[in-house]
Amino acid sequence: MPMTPLRSHQGILSQSSLLAWAVGTLGLLFSLQEGLGQAMGYDAILADSTLPKGESTILQVRYTNCEPASVPELPEIDGLTIQYNGPSRSSKYSFINGRQTSLITLSHQFTITPQREGTFVIPPLESTIQGKDYRTKTLRLSVSKGRDYSQYAFIRVRVPKQSVFLGEVFQMAVELFELNAKLEEKPVIPTDGLVIAEAGKPTQSQSRIGNQLYNQITFRYSVRAVKTGELVIGPVSWKVPLYFRNQSGRRQRGAFDSLFRGLADLNSTVRRDVLLKSEPVNLLVKSLPDEGQPEGFNGAVGNFTMKLTASPTTLTAGDPITLVMALTGRGALESLKMPLFDDWHEFKQYPETSTIKHTDEMGLSGTKTFEKVVIPNNAEIASLPEIQFSFFDPLSQAYKTLSHPPIPLSVQPNLTAASAPTILAESGQSTSAPNIATNIVHIKPHQGTLASAAQPWLTQPWFLGVQTLPILVWISAILFRWRQTLEDRNPRAQRKKTVGKLVQSGLSELGQHAANHDSEAFFALLFRLLQEQIGERLDLPANAITEAVVETDLSGRILDQDLIESLEHLFQTCNQSRYAPSGKASELTEISEKAAVVLAEIQSLPD
Repeated sequence: MPMTPLRSHQGILSQSSLLAWAVGTLGLLFSLQEGLGQAMGYDAILADSTLPKGESTILQVRYTNCEPASVPELPEIDGLTIQYNGPSRSSKYSFINGRQTSLITLSHQFTITPQREGTFVIPPLESTIQGKDYRTKTLRLSVSKGRDYSQYAFIRVRVPKQSVFLGEVFQMAVELFELNAKLEEKPVIPTDGLVIAEAGKPTQSQSRIGNQLYNQITFRYSVRAVKTGELVIGPVSWKVPLYFRNQSGRRQRGAFDSLFRGLADLNSTVRRDVLLKSEPVNLLVKSLPDEGQPEGFNGAVGNFTMKLTASPTTLTAGDPITLVMALTGRGALESLKMPLFDDWHEFKQYPETSTIKHTDEMGLSGTKTFEKVVIPNNAEIASLPEIQFSFFDPLSQAYKTLSHPPIPLSVQPNLTAASAPTILAESGQSTSAPNIATNIVHIKPHQGTLASAAQPWLTQPWFLGVQTLPILVWISAILFRWRQTLEDRNPRAQRKKTVGKLVQSGLSELGQHAANHDSEAFFALLFRLLQEQIGERLDLPANAITEAVVETDLSGRILDQDLIESLEHLFQTCNQSRYAPSGKASELTEISEKAAVVLAEIQSLPD
């Protein structure tokens, strides 16, 4: 529509009228700007609409000057991995024409990683704001063939040999060679048929490959094969952020402008999240030979020496004897078991306990110490039987048996009461009644003055009560000492008391680890407390407590299905923490409170 000059019925507007009209128009524009600044908004933005395979981008769902009823949910899209990163909030305030305007933005961020090439459609996201439903625009992500970053970073897996025996422990190294990386995550290793544990802290060094000098970061693991056959280690995947200098061209306007812009470019970097994968490593796991396998073999693989002590060896029938058996060497110390004592029929036996002390960072060598309490049933026992321990040595590929000769014992009978002594008359002494005196005693001729006699103390109740006090104190001391003796001779009662103190102090430490965001120490301590408490109730070694024990042995004694599910959830959380630890204090505190309730309920179970 063409513009025409404004005229009144009297002609062209005066200069003052034009000034008034301009001021009003500016005021209207400021009001519109203020209204726009405080208007609500809802949209979704992709940081990159085109992306090479193997890299990630950020999706932001933004709310301007409004709050959603809930966090938006992204649908599952085939070929995309979507991870929620959490919310962020920003505020911007300004003064226009004397009035304050605000711009408050709430963003929910998602990391999107494509797994294949192609074009992906992110449908509109619905959200409810102040009772009304809103939708974002449809977004498209084009994924091209992945870039080759092998010249900047690559990973390699090393194992000492290509074949091992079932149960044999060996070390494995995952090495990262990089030029411009900054580590934020650990490598992810498939564990089919293998038990893998991280050993020690990662090491850093430099290594020259060809003409290029790389920074080398090495993670070491102890690995034990639990399934025979052809196994494949890997491919190991590792998400590594790479940083590149921003080389975007800019127009230079002068010498000083060129200098300062050049310095800014040196500090400007571009991040690329790259998923590196190693070549798979083939591993042959051989079964243990049947030929030459000893009768008492219980699956130990490695090379060990044995030391055995017993104390006391001079005792009374019914007193406990503590056996201490130390196995030192190289192998899977966690899976070692104490030999069975099937032929010890003359002894009452209690379950053994064990501790492990490693002598190397890899956890392949060390000493596992067992303690077992046995009680001789009678005084005819002259010695402890011979003890044998068998293992398979993968180096010599043969079975070996360690033996300890019988240990002599001196067992005295348990005399519960002594016989009454017999008193014999002396030689020549008569056993007849004593002679009666024959002297005459005169009768008192006068009665004398009569007086009322006081009641003797012996017949007064208070005196009798005072005399019984020492007896009661003496009996109480005897009963207390007897009870203490029974507890000292009952290893299970001693274990119950020790485990109770351990759980009480451990729950306090869990709270400290949660406050310090130390998830690794938190879940390690939680797993130990569960093992100790369940092992005490089931009268089993703590290191033998697993999820399978909870399902088989403990489930039969617990009628509350919720408690069984809570226990299984805690075990699964501890296992998952090795690969995806949670560092949020709120989550750790919630798990700690739940563990306290579960441990208290287990403590209340009957023996």
